[in-house]
Amino acid sequence: MLNAFPRRKRPAPITSIENLEIRNLLTAISASLPAAIPESEPNDTLDQATDLGSSGSAVVDGSIDRNGIDVDWYSFTLLTSSEVTLDSTSGTIGLYNGAGHDVSDRLNPDGYRLLAQSSATDSDSASITRTLSAGTYFVAVSGKGNAYFYPFLANSGVAGDTGEYTLSFSSTALSAPGVGDPAPLSIEVSPLEVRVDFEGALSFTPTVELTGAGGAAIALAWTNVNTAISELQFAPNKALTPGDYTAVVKDSTGTVRMTMQVHLADPAARVPTDLGNDTAATAIDLGELDESGLLQIPGFIGDDPYYDLSSSSAAQRPGADVDLYHFHIGTTLPAGLIAEVFAGRVGSPLDAGLGLYHLNPVSGQLEFVTGNNQSFNSSKGTNGKAPLFNDPIVTSPLEAGDYYLAVSSGLNTPSVVENQTTGPGSGIFDPNQAYSGSIGTSTGGYILNLRTEFDATPVQVVSVSIADHSTLQTAPTTLTIGFSGYVNVLELARLANFQTGQNTIPGIYIQDQQGHTYVPHLTSFDPITFTAQFLIHDRLPSGGYQLHIDGSQGVATVEGVPLAVNASSIINFTVSTPAAGTAGNPLVWTHDPQTDSTPSTQALGVLFPNEVASVVEIVRATGSGSNRTNDQSDDYSFEVLKSGRYRVTVSGHGLPSGVPLQILDQQGHVVDMASTDDGLLNIVFLKAGSYVLHVGNWPASTSRSVGYQIDIDSSFVHDDAAPLSSGPVAAVGFRLFTA
Repeated sequence: MLNAFPRRKRPAPITSIENLEIRNLLTAISASLPAAIPESEPNDTLDQATDLGSSGSAVVDGSIDRNGIDVDWYSFTLLTSSEVTLDSTSGTIGLYNGAGHDVSDRLNPDGYRLLAQSSATDSDSASITRTLSAGTYFVAVSGKGNAYFYPFLANSGVAGDTGEYTLSFSSTALSAPGVGDPAPLSIEVSPLEVRVDFEGALSFTPTVELTGAGGAAIALAWTNVNTAISELQFAPNKALTPGDYTAVVKDSTGTVRMTMQVHLADPAARVPTDLGNDTAATAIDLGELDESGLLQIPGFIGDDPYYDLSSSSAAQRPGADVDLYHFHIGTTLPAGLIAEVFAGRVGSPLDAGLGLYHLNPVSGQLEFVTGNNQSFNSSKGTNGKAPLFNDPIVTSPLEAGDYYLAVSSGLNTPSVVENQTTGPGSGIFDPNQAYSGSIGTSTGGYILNLRTEFDATPVQVVSVSIADHSTLQTAPTTLTIGFSGYVNVLELARLANFQTGQNTIPGIYIQDQQGHTYVPHLTSFDPITFTAQFLIHDRLPSGGYQLHIDGSQGVATVEGVPLAVNASSIINFTVSTPAAGTAGNPLVWTHDPQTDSTPSTQALGVLFPNEVASVVEIVRATGSGSNRTNDQSDDYSFEVLKSGRYRVTVSGHGLPSGVPLQILDQQGHVVDMASTDDGLLNIVFLKAGSYVLHVGNWPASTSRSVGYQIDIDSSFVHDDAAPLSSGPVAAVGFRLFTA
C-alpha cells in the first residue's frame, strides 16, 4: 500500500554518442517536452484546482500523502473541440466536466460530472483519451484504491496508495466543424439517462424519439439541453435494459436533424446483477466473506424496467427499487460487518438506505437485523453542501449463517433509530416479497462498501484526558477517551438520541462521593485513532469523583466483543475550584459594582449546558452607591459549550427604555439577534465559544436607578444526532484498511 510512485523519466544527457544526427534528434525531442511544474497546495478540492491554462499541454510533478486519502486537483481549458489525453505514471486519474449546476439535469445535482477514470497498473500508467468540446475541465489525481470521493470535500475517500506521480496533459484540436449541425463527440448511456455531447451548440430546440429493438417506441420522461457543455440529455419513463437503441432528433418543425445509435452495455460486465433482485431468490450473490479486505460494488437504484415514472401507482415509482446482496459467514469466530453506501459522496442524487437481514434457516424467511437511512454526518464541502449526510452506514456483529444487505432509497429502508419500521401499511419493502415497497422517493447510482472482520480480541481503554488521581483546578468541560480499536460508541449514541434526545453512552459516566451521577455526551469518534470526544453538560463542584468506562452495558467491538476491563476503566480525580455564581449557585450571578467605578468586564466563565437549560440569571439591583458616578454600561463575558439558538430575556423596571442589549463575539463583532417586545426578548444563534454581553448605554446621571434581570436559557439547544461516520472520511474507509 505504500509503494512510492515513480517519477517521470526524461532522456538522459547524451555524452558518448558519436552520431551527431542521433544526438540532435534526441535533444530536439527533449526540448519539445513541456517543463514539469511542481504541485501547488492547497489543491484538495475541485474549486482549489491548479490551473494548467489553455495552451493545450502541461506536465505536473506531485505526490499523494495524508495516508493515501489525499486528492490533487487540476484544471485545463479547451478553446475548441479537441482530443485530450491524460496520463499519470501511477495512481488513479479522473476527468470531470465543468458545467456548473443545471437544475434540469436530474442525475447530476452538483454540476461537475465524472466523465472517465483510470487507474495505473504495475505495467502501465493511468491513461484517459477522450474527445471534448470547448470549455473548462478538471482532473483529480488520487492514490490507487481511492477512486470514490466528493470533489468539494477534502479527504472524503478511502485510503489508497501514497507516493509521487507525474501527470501529463496534451490535446489535439479537431477539424473545424463544417456547415450544418454540430457532430456528436460522445454518447453516454445509463439505464435512466442518455447524454450526447456535441462539438458545438445546437442551433435548434430538439425533441427526441427513442426506439428499441424492432422499432418499438420508448416513452421519454424528459429532455434537456445543457448549453454550458453543449450536451443533449433525455430519460426514459422505464429504465433501459442492455441492448441497442435508435435516437431520432427533430427540430420544432418536426424535421429530422440527426439519427444516432445508442448502446447500453450489459451491467454484468461491472457487477453481477439481475433485474428485480429484491428477494433471496434473486439477490446478487457475493459468496463467502472473509477478511480479504474492502469490497466496493457499484449499483443503481431505479434501473429495473418494472418501475415506470409515468405510473400512478406508488409501488411502480423507480425509488421503490431494491438491490439485495447475499453473503455467507462460515466461521464460528466472533464476526462483525461494517457496510456503507456512497451516493451523495460521489455526486449521486440518491438518498440511500441500507438494511441488513439474516436468513432464518428454519422458516426460510429473511429477518431484519439493523438498518440506517442516513448517517447525519454534517461535514460540509467547500460548495456549502453536506454530501455525507444522507449516505447510510451499518455495523453489526454476525453469527455463522446467510445474510442479505438491501440498498434502496432512504424512506424505503427499515431503521429503528429513525422510527422507520416495517409492517402492514408502512410502505417499506419486505425482502420476502418481490416489488413490495411503495414509498421510495429517489434514484441514482451508488457504491456499496462492505467488509467483515473476525476477531475475538477485546478492545480496551488506552488513554483518558483526565489523569488518574489528578486534581483539576477548574471544572472539566470535555472528556477524551482513546480506545485500542473500533468501538460502537457512535451507534450507542444515536440510539440514545432517538430514545432521549441526548448522546449518552451506557456505562460511561462520572459519579461523586454521594453517588450522584453525571453523564458526558458524545460529540465525535475518530475512526483513525479510535478516540471519542465528549462534552460534560454539568459543572462539577469541588470534591472527589470517579469516571467509569464500563463495557458491560453495551460498549463493544464491531464483532460484539465487550470492552475489556483494565486499569483505565475507573479513573479517580478531584475537582478543586472556587464556587461559581452567587452564594455557590451558578444559576444566579449578581452584578459586581466594582466594574462600575472603573469600567471593566465581569467574568461569568463557562455557562454549562445543563445550567443554561435551567436558565442563568444576571441581576443588577438599583442603588445609590458611589461606584456608579460615571457608570453608563455593563459588560459580562461568558462561554457556551454548545452551538444553537439561545434566548436572552430582559426584565425589571430600572432599565431605561431604548437601552441596547448586544452580544459581541471574540472579534468584537455584534451578533445578529431577533428581538421582540422592544428588545426585552431576544433569540440569538451562538456557536460554541466566548462572548461578551453588553448592556448600555444610559446617561451617567441615571446610573443609580438602573436595575435589571437578564435571563439566558437554551430551550432551543439540543444534542445533534451523532453521525455514524465522523469527520469528512467515513468510519468504514479507515477501519477496513487498518487490518
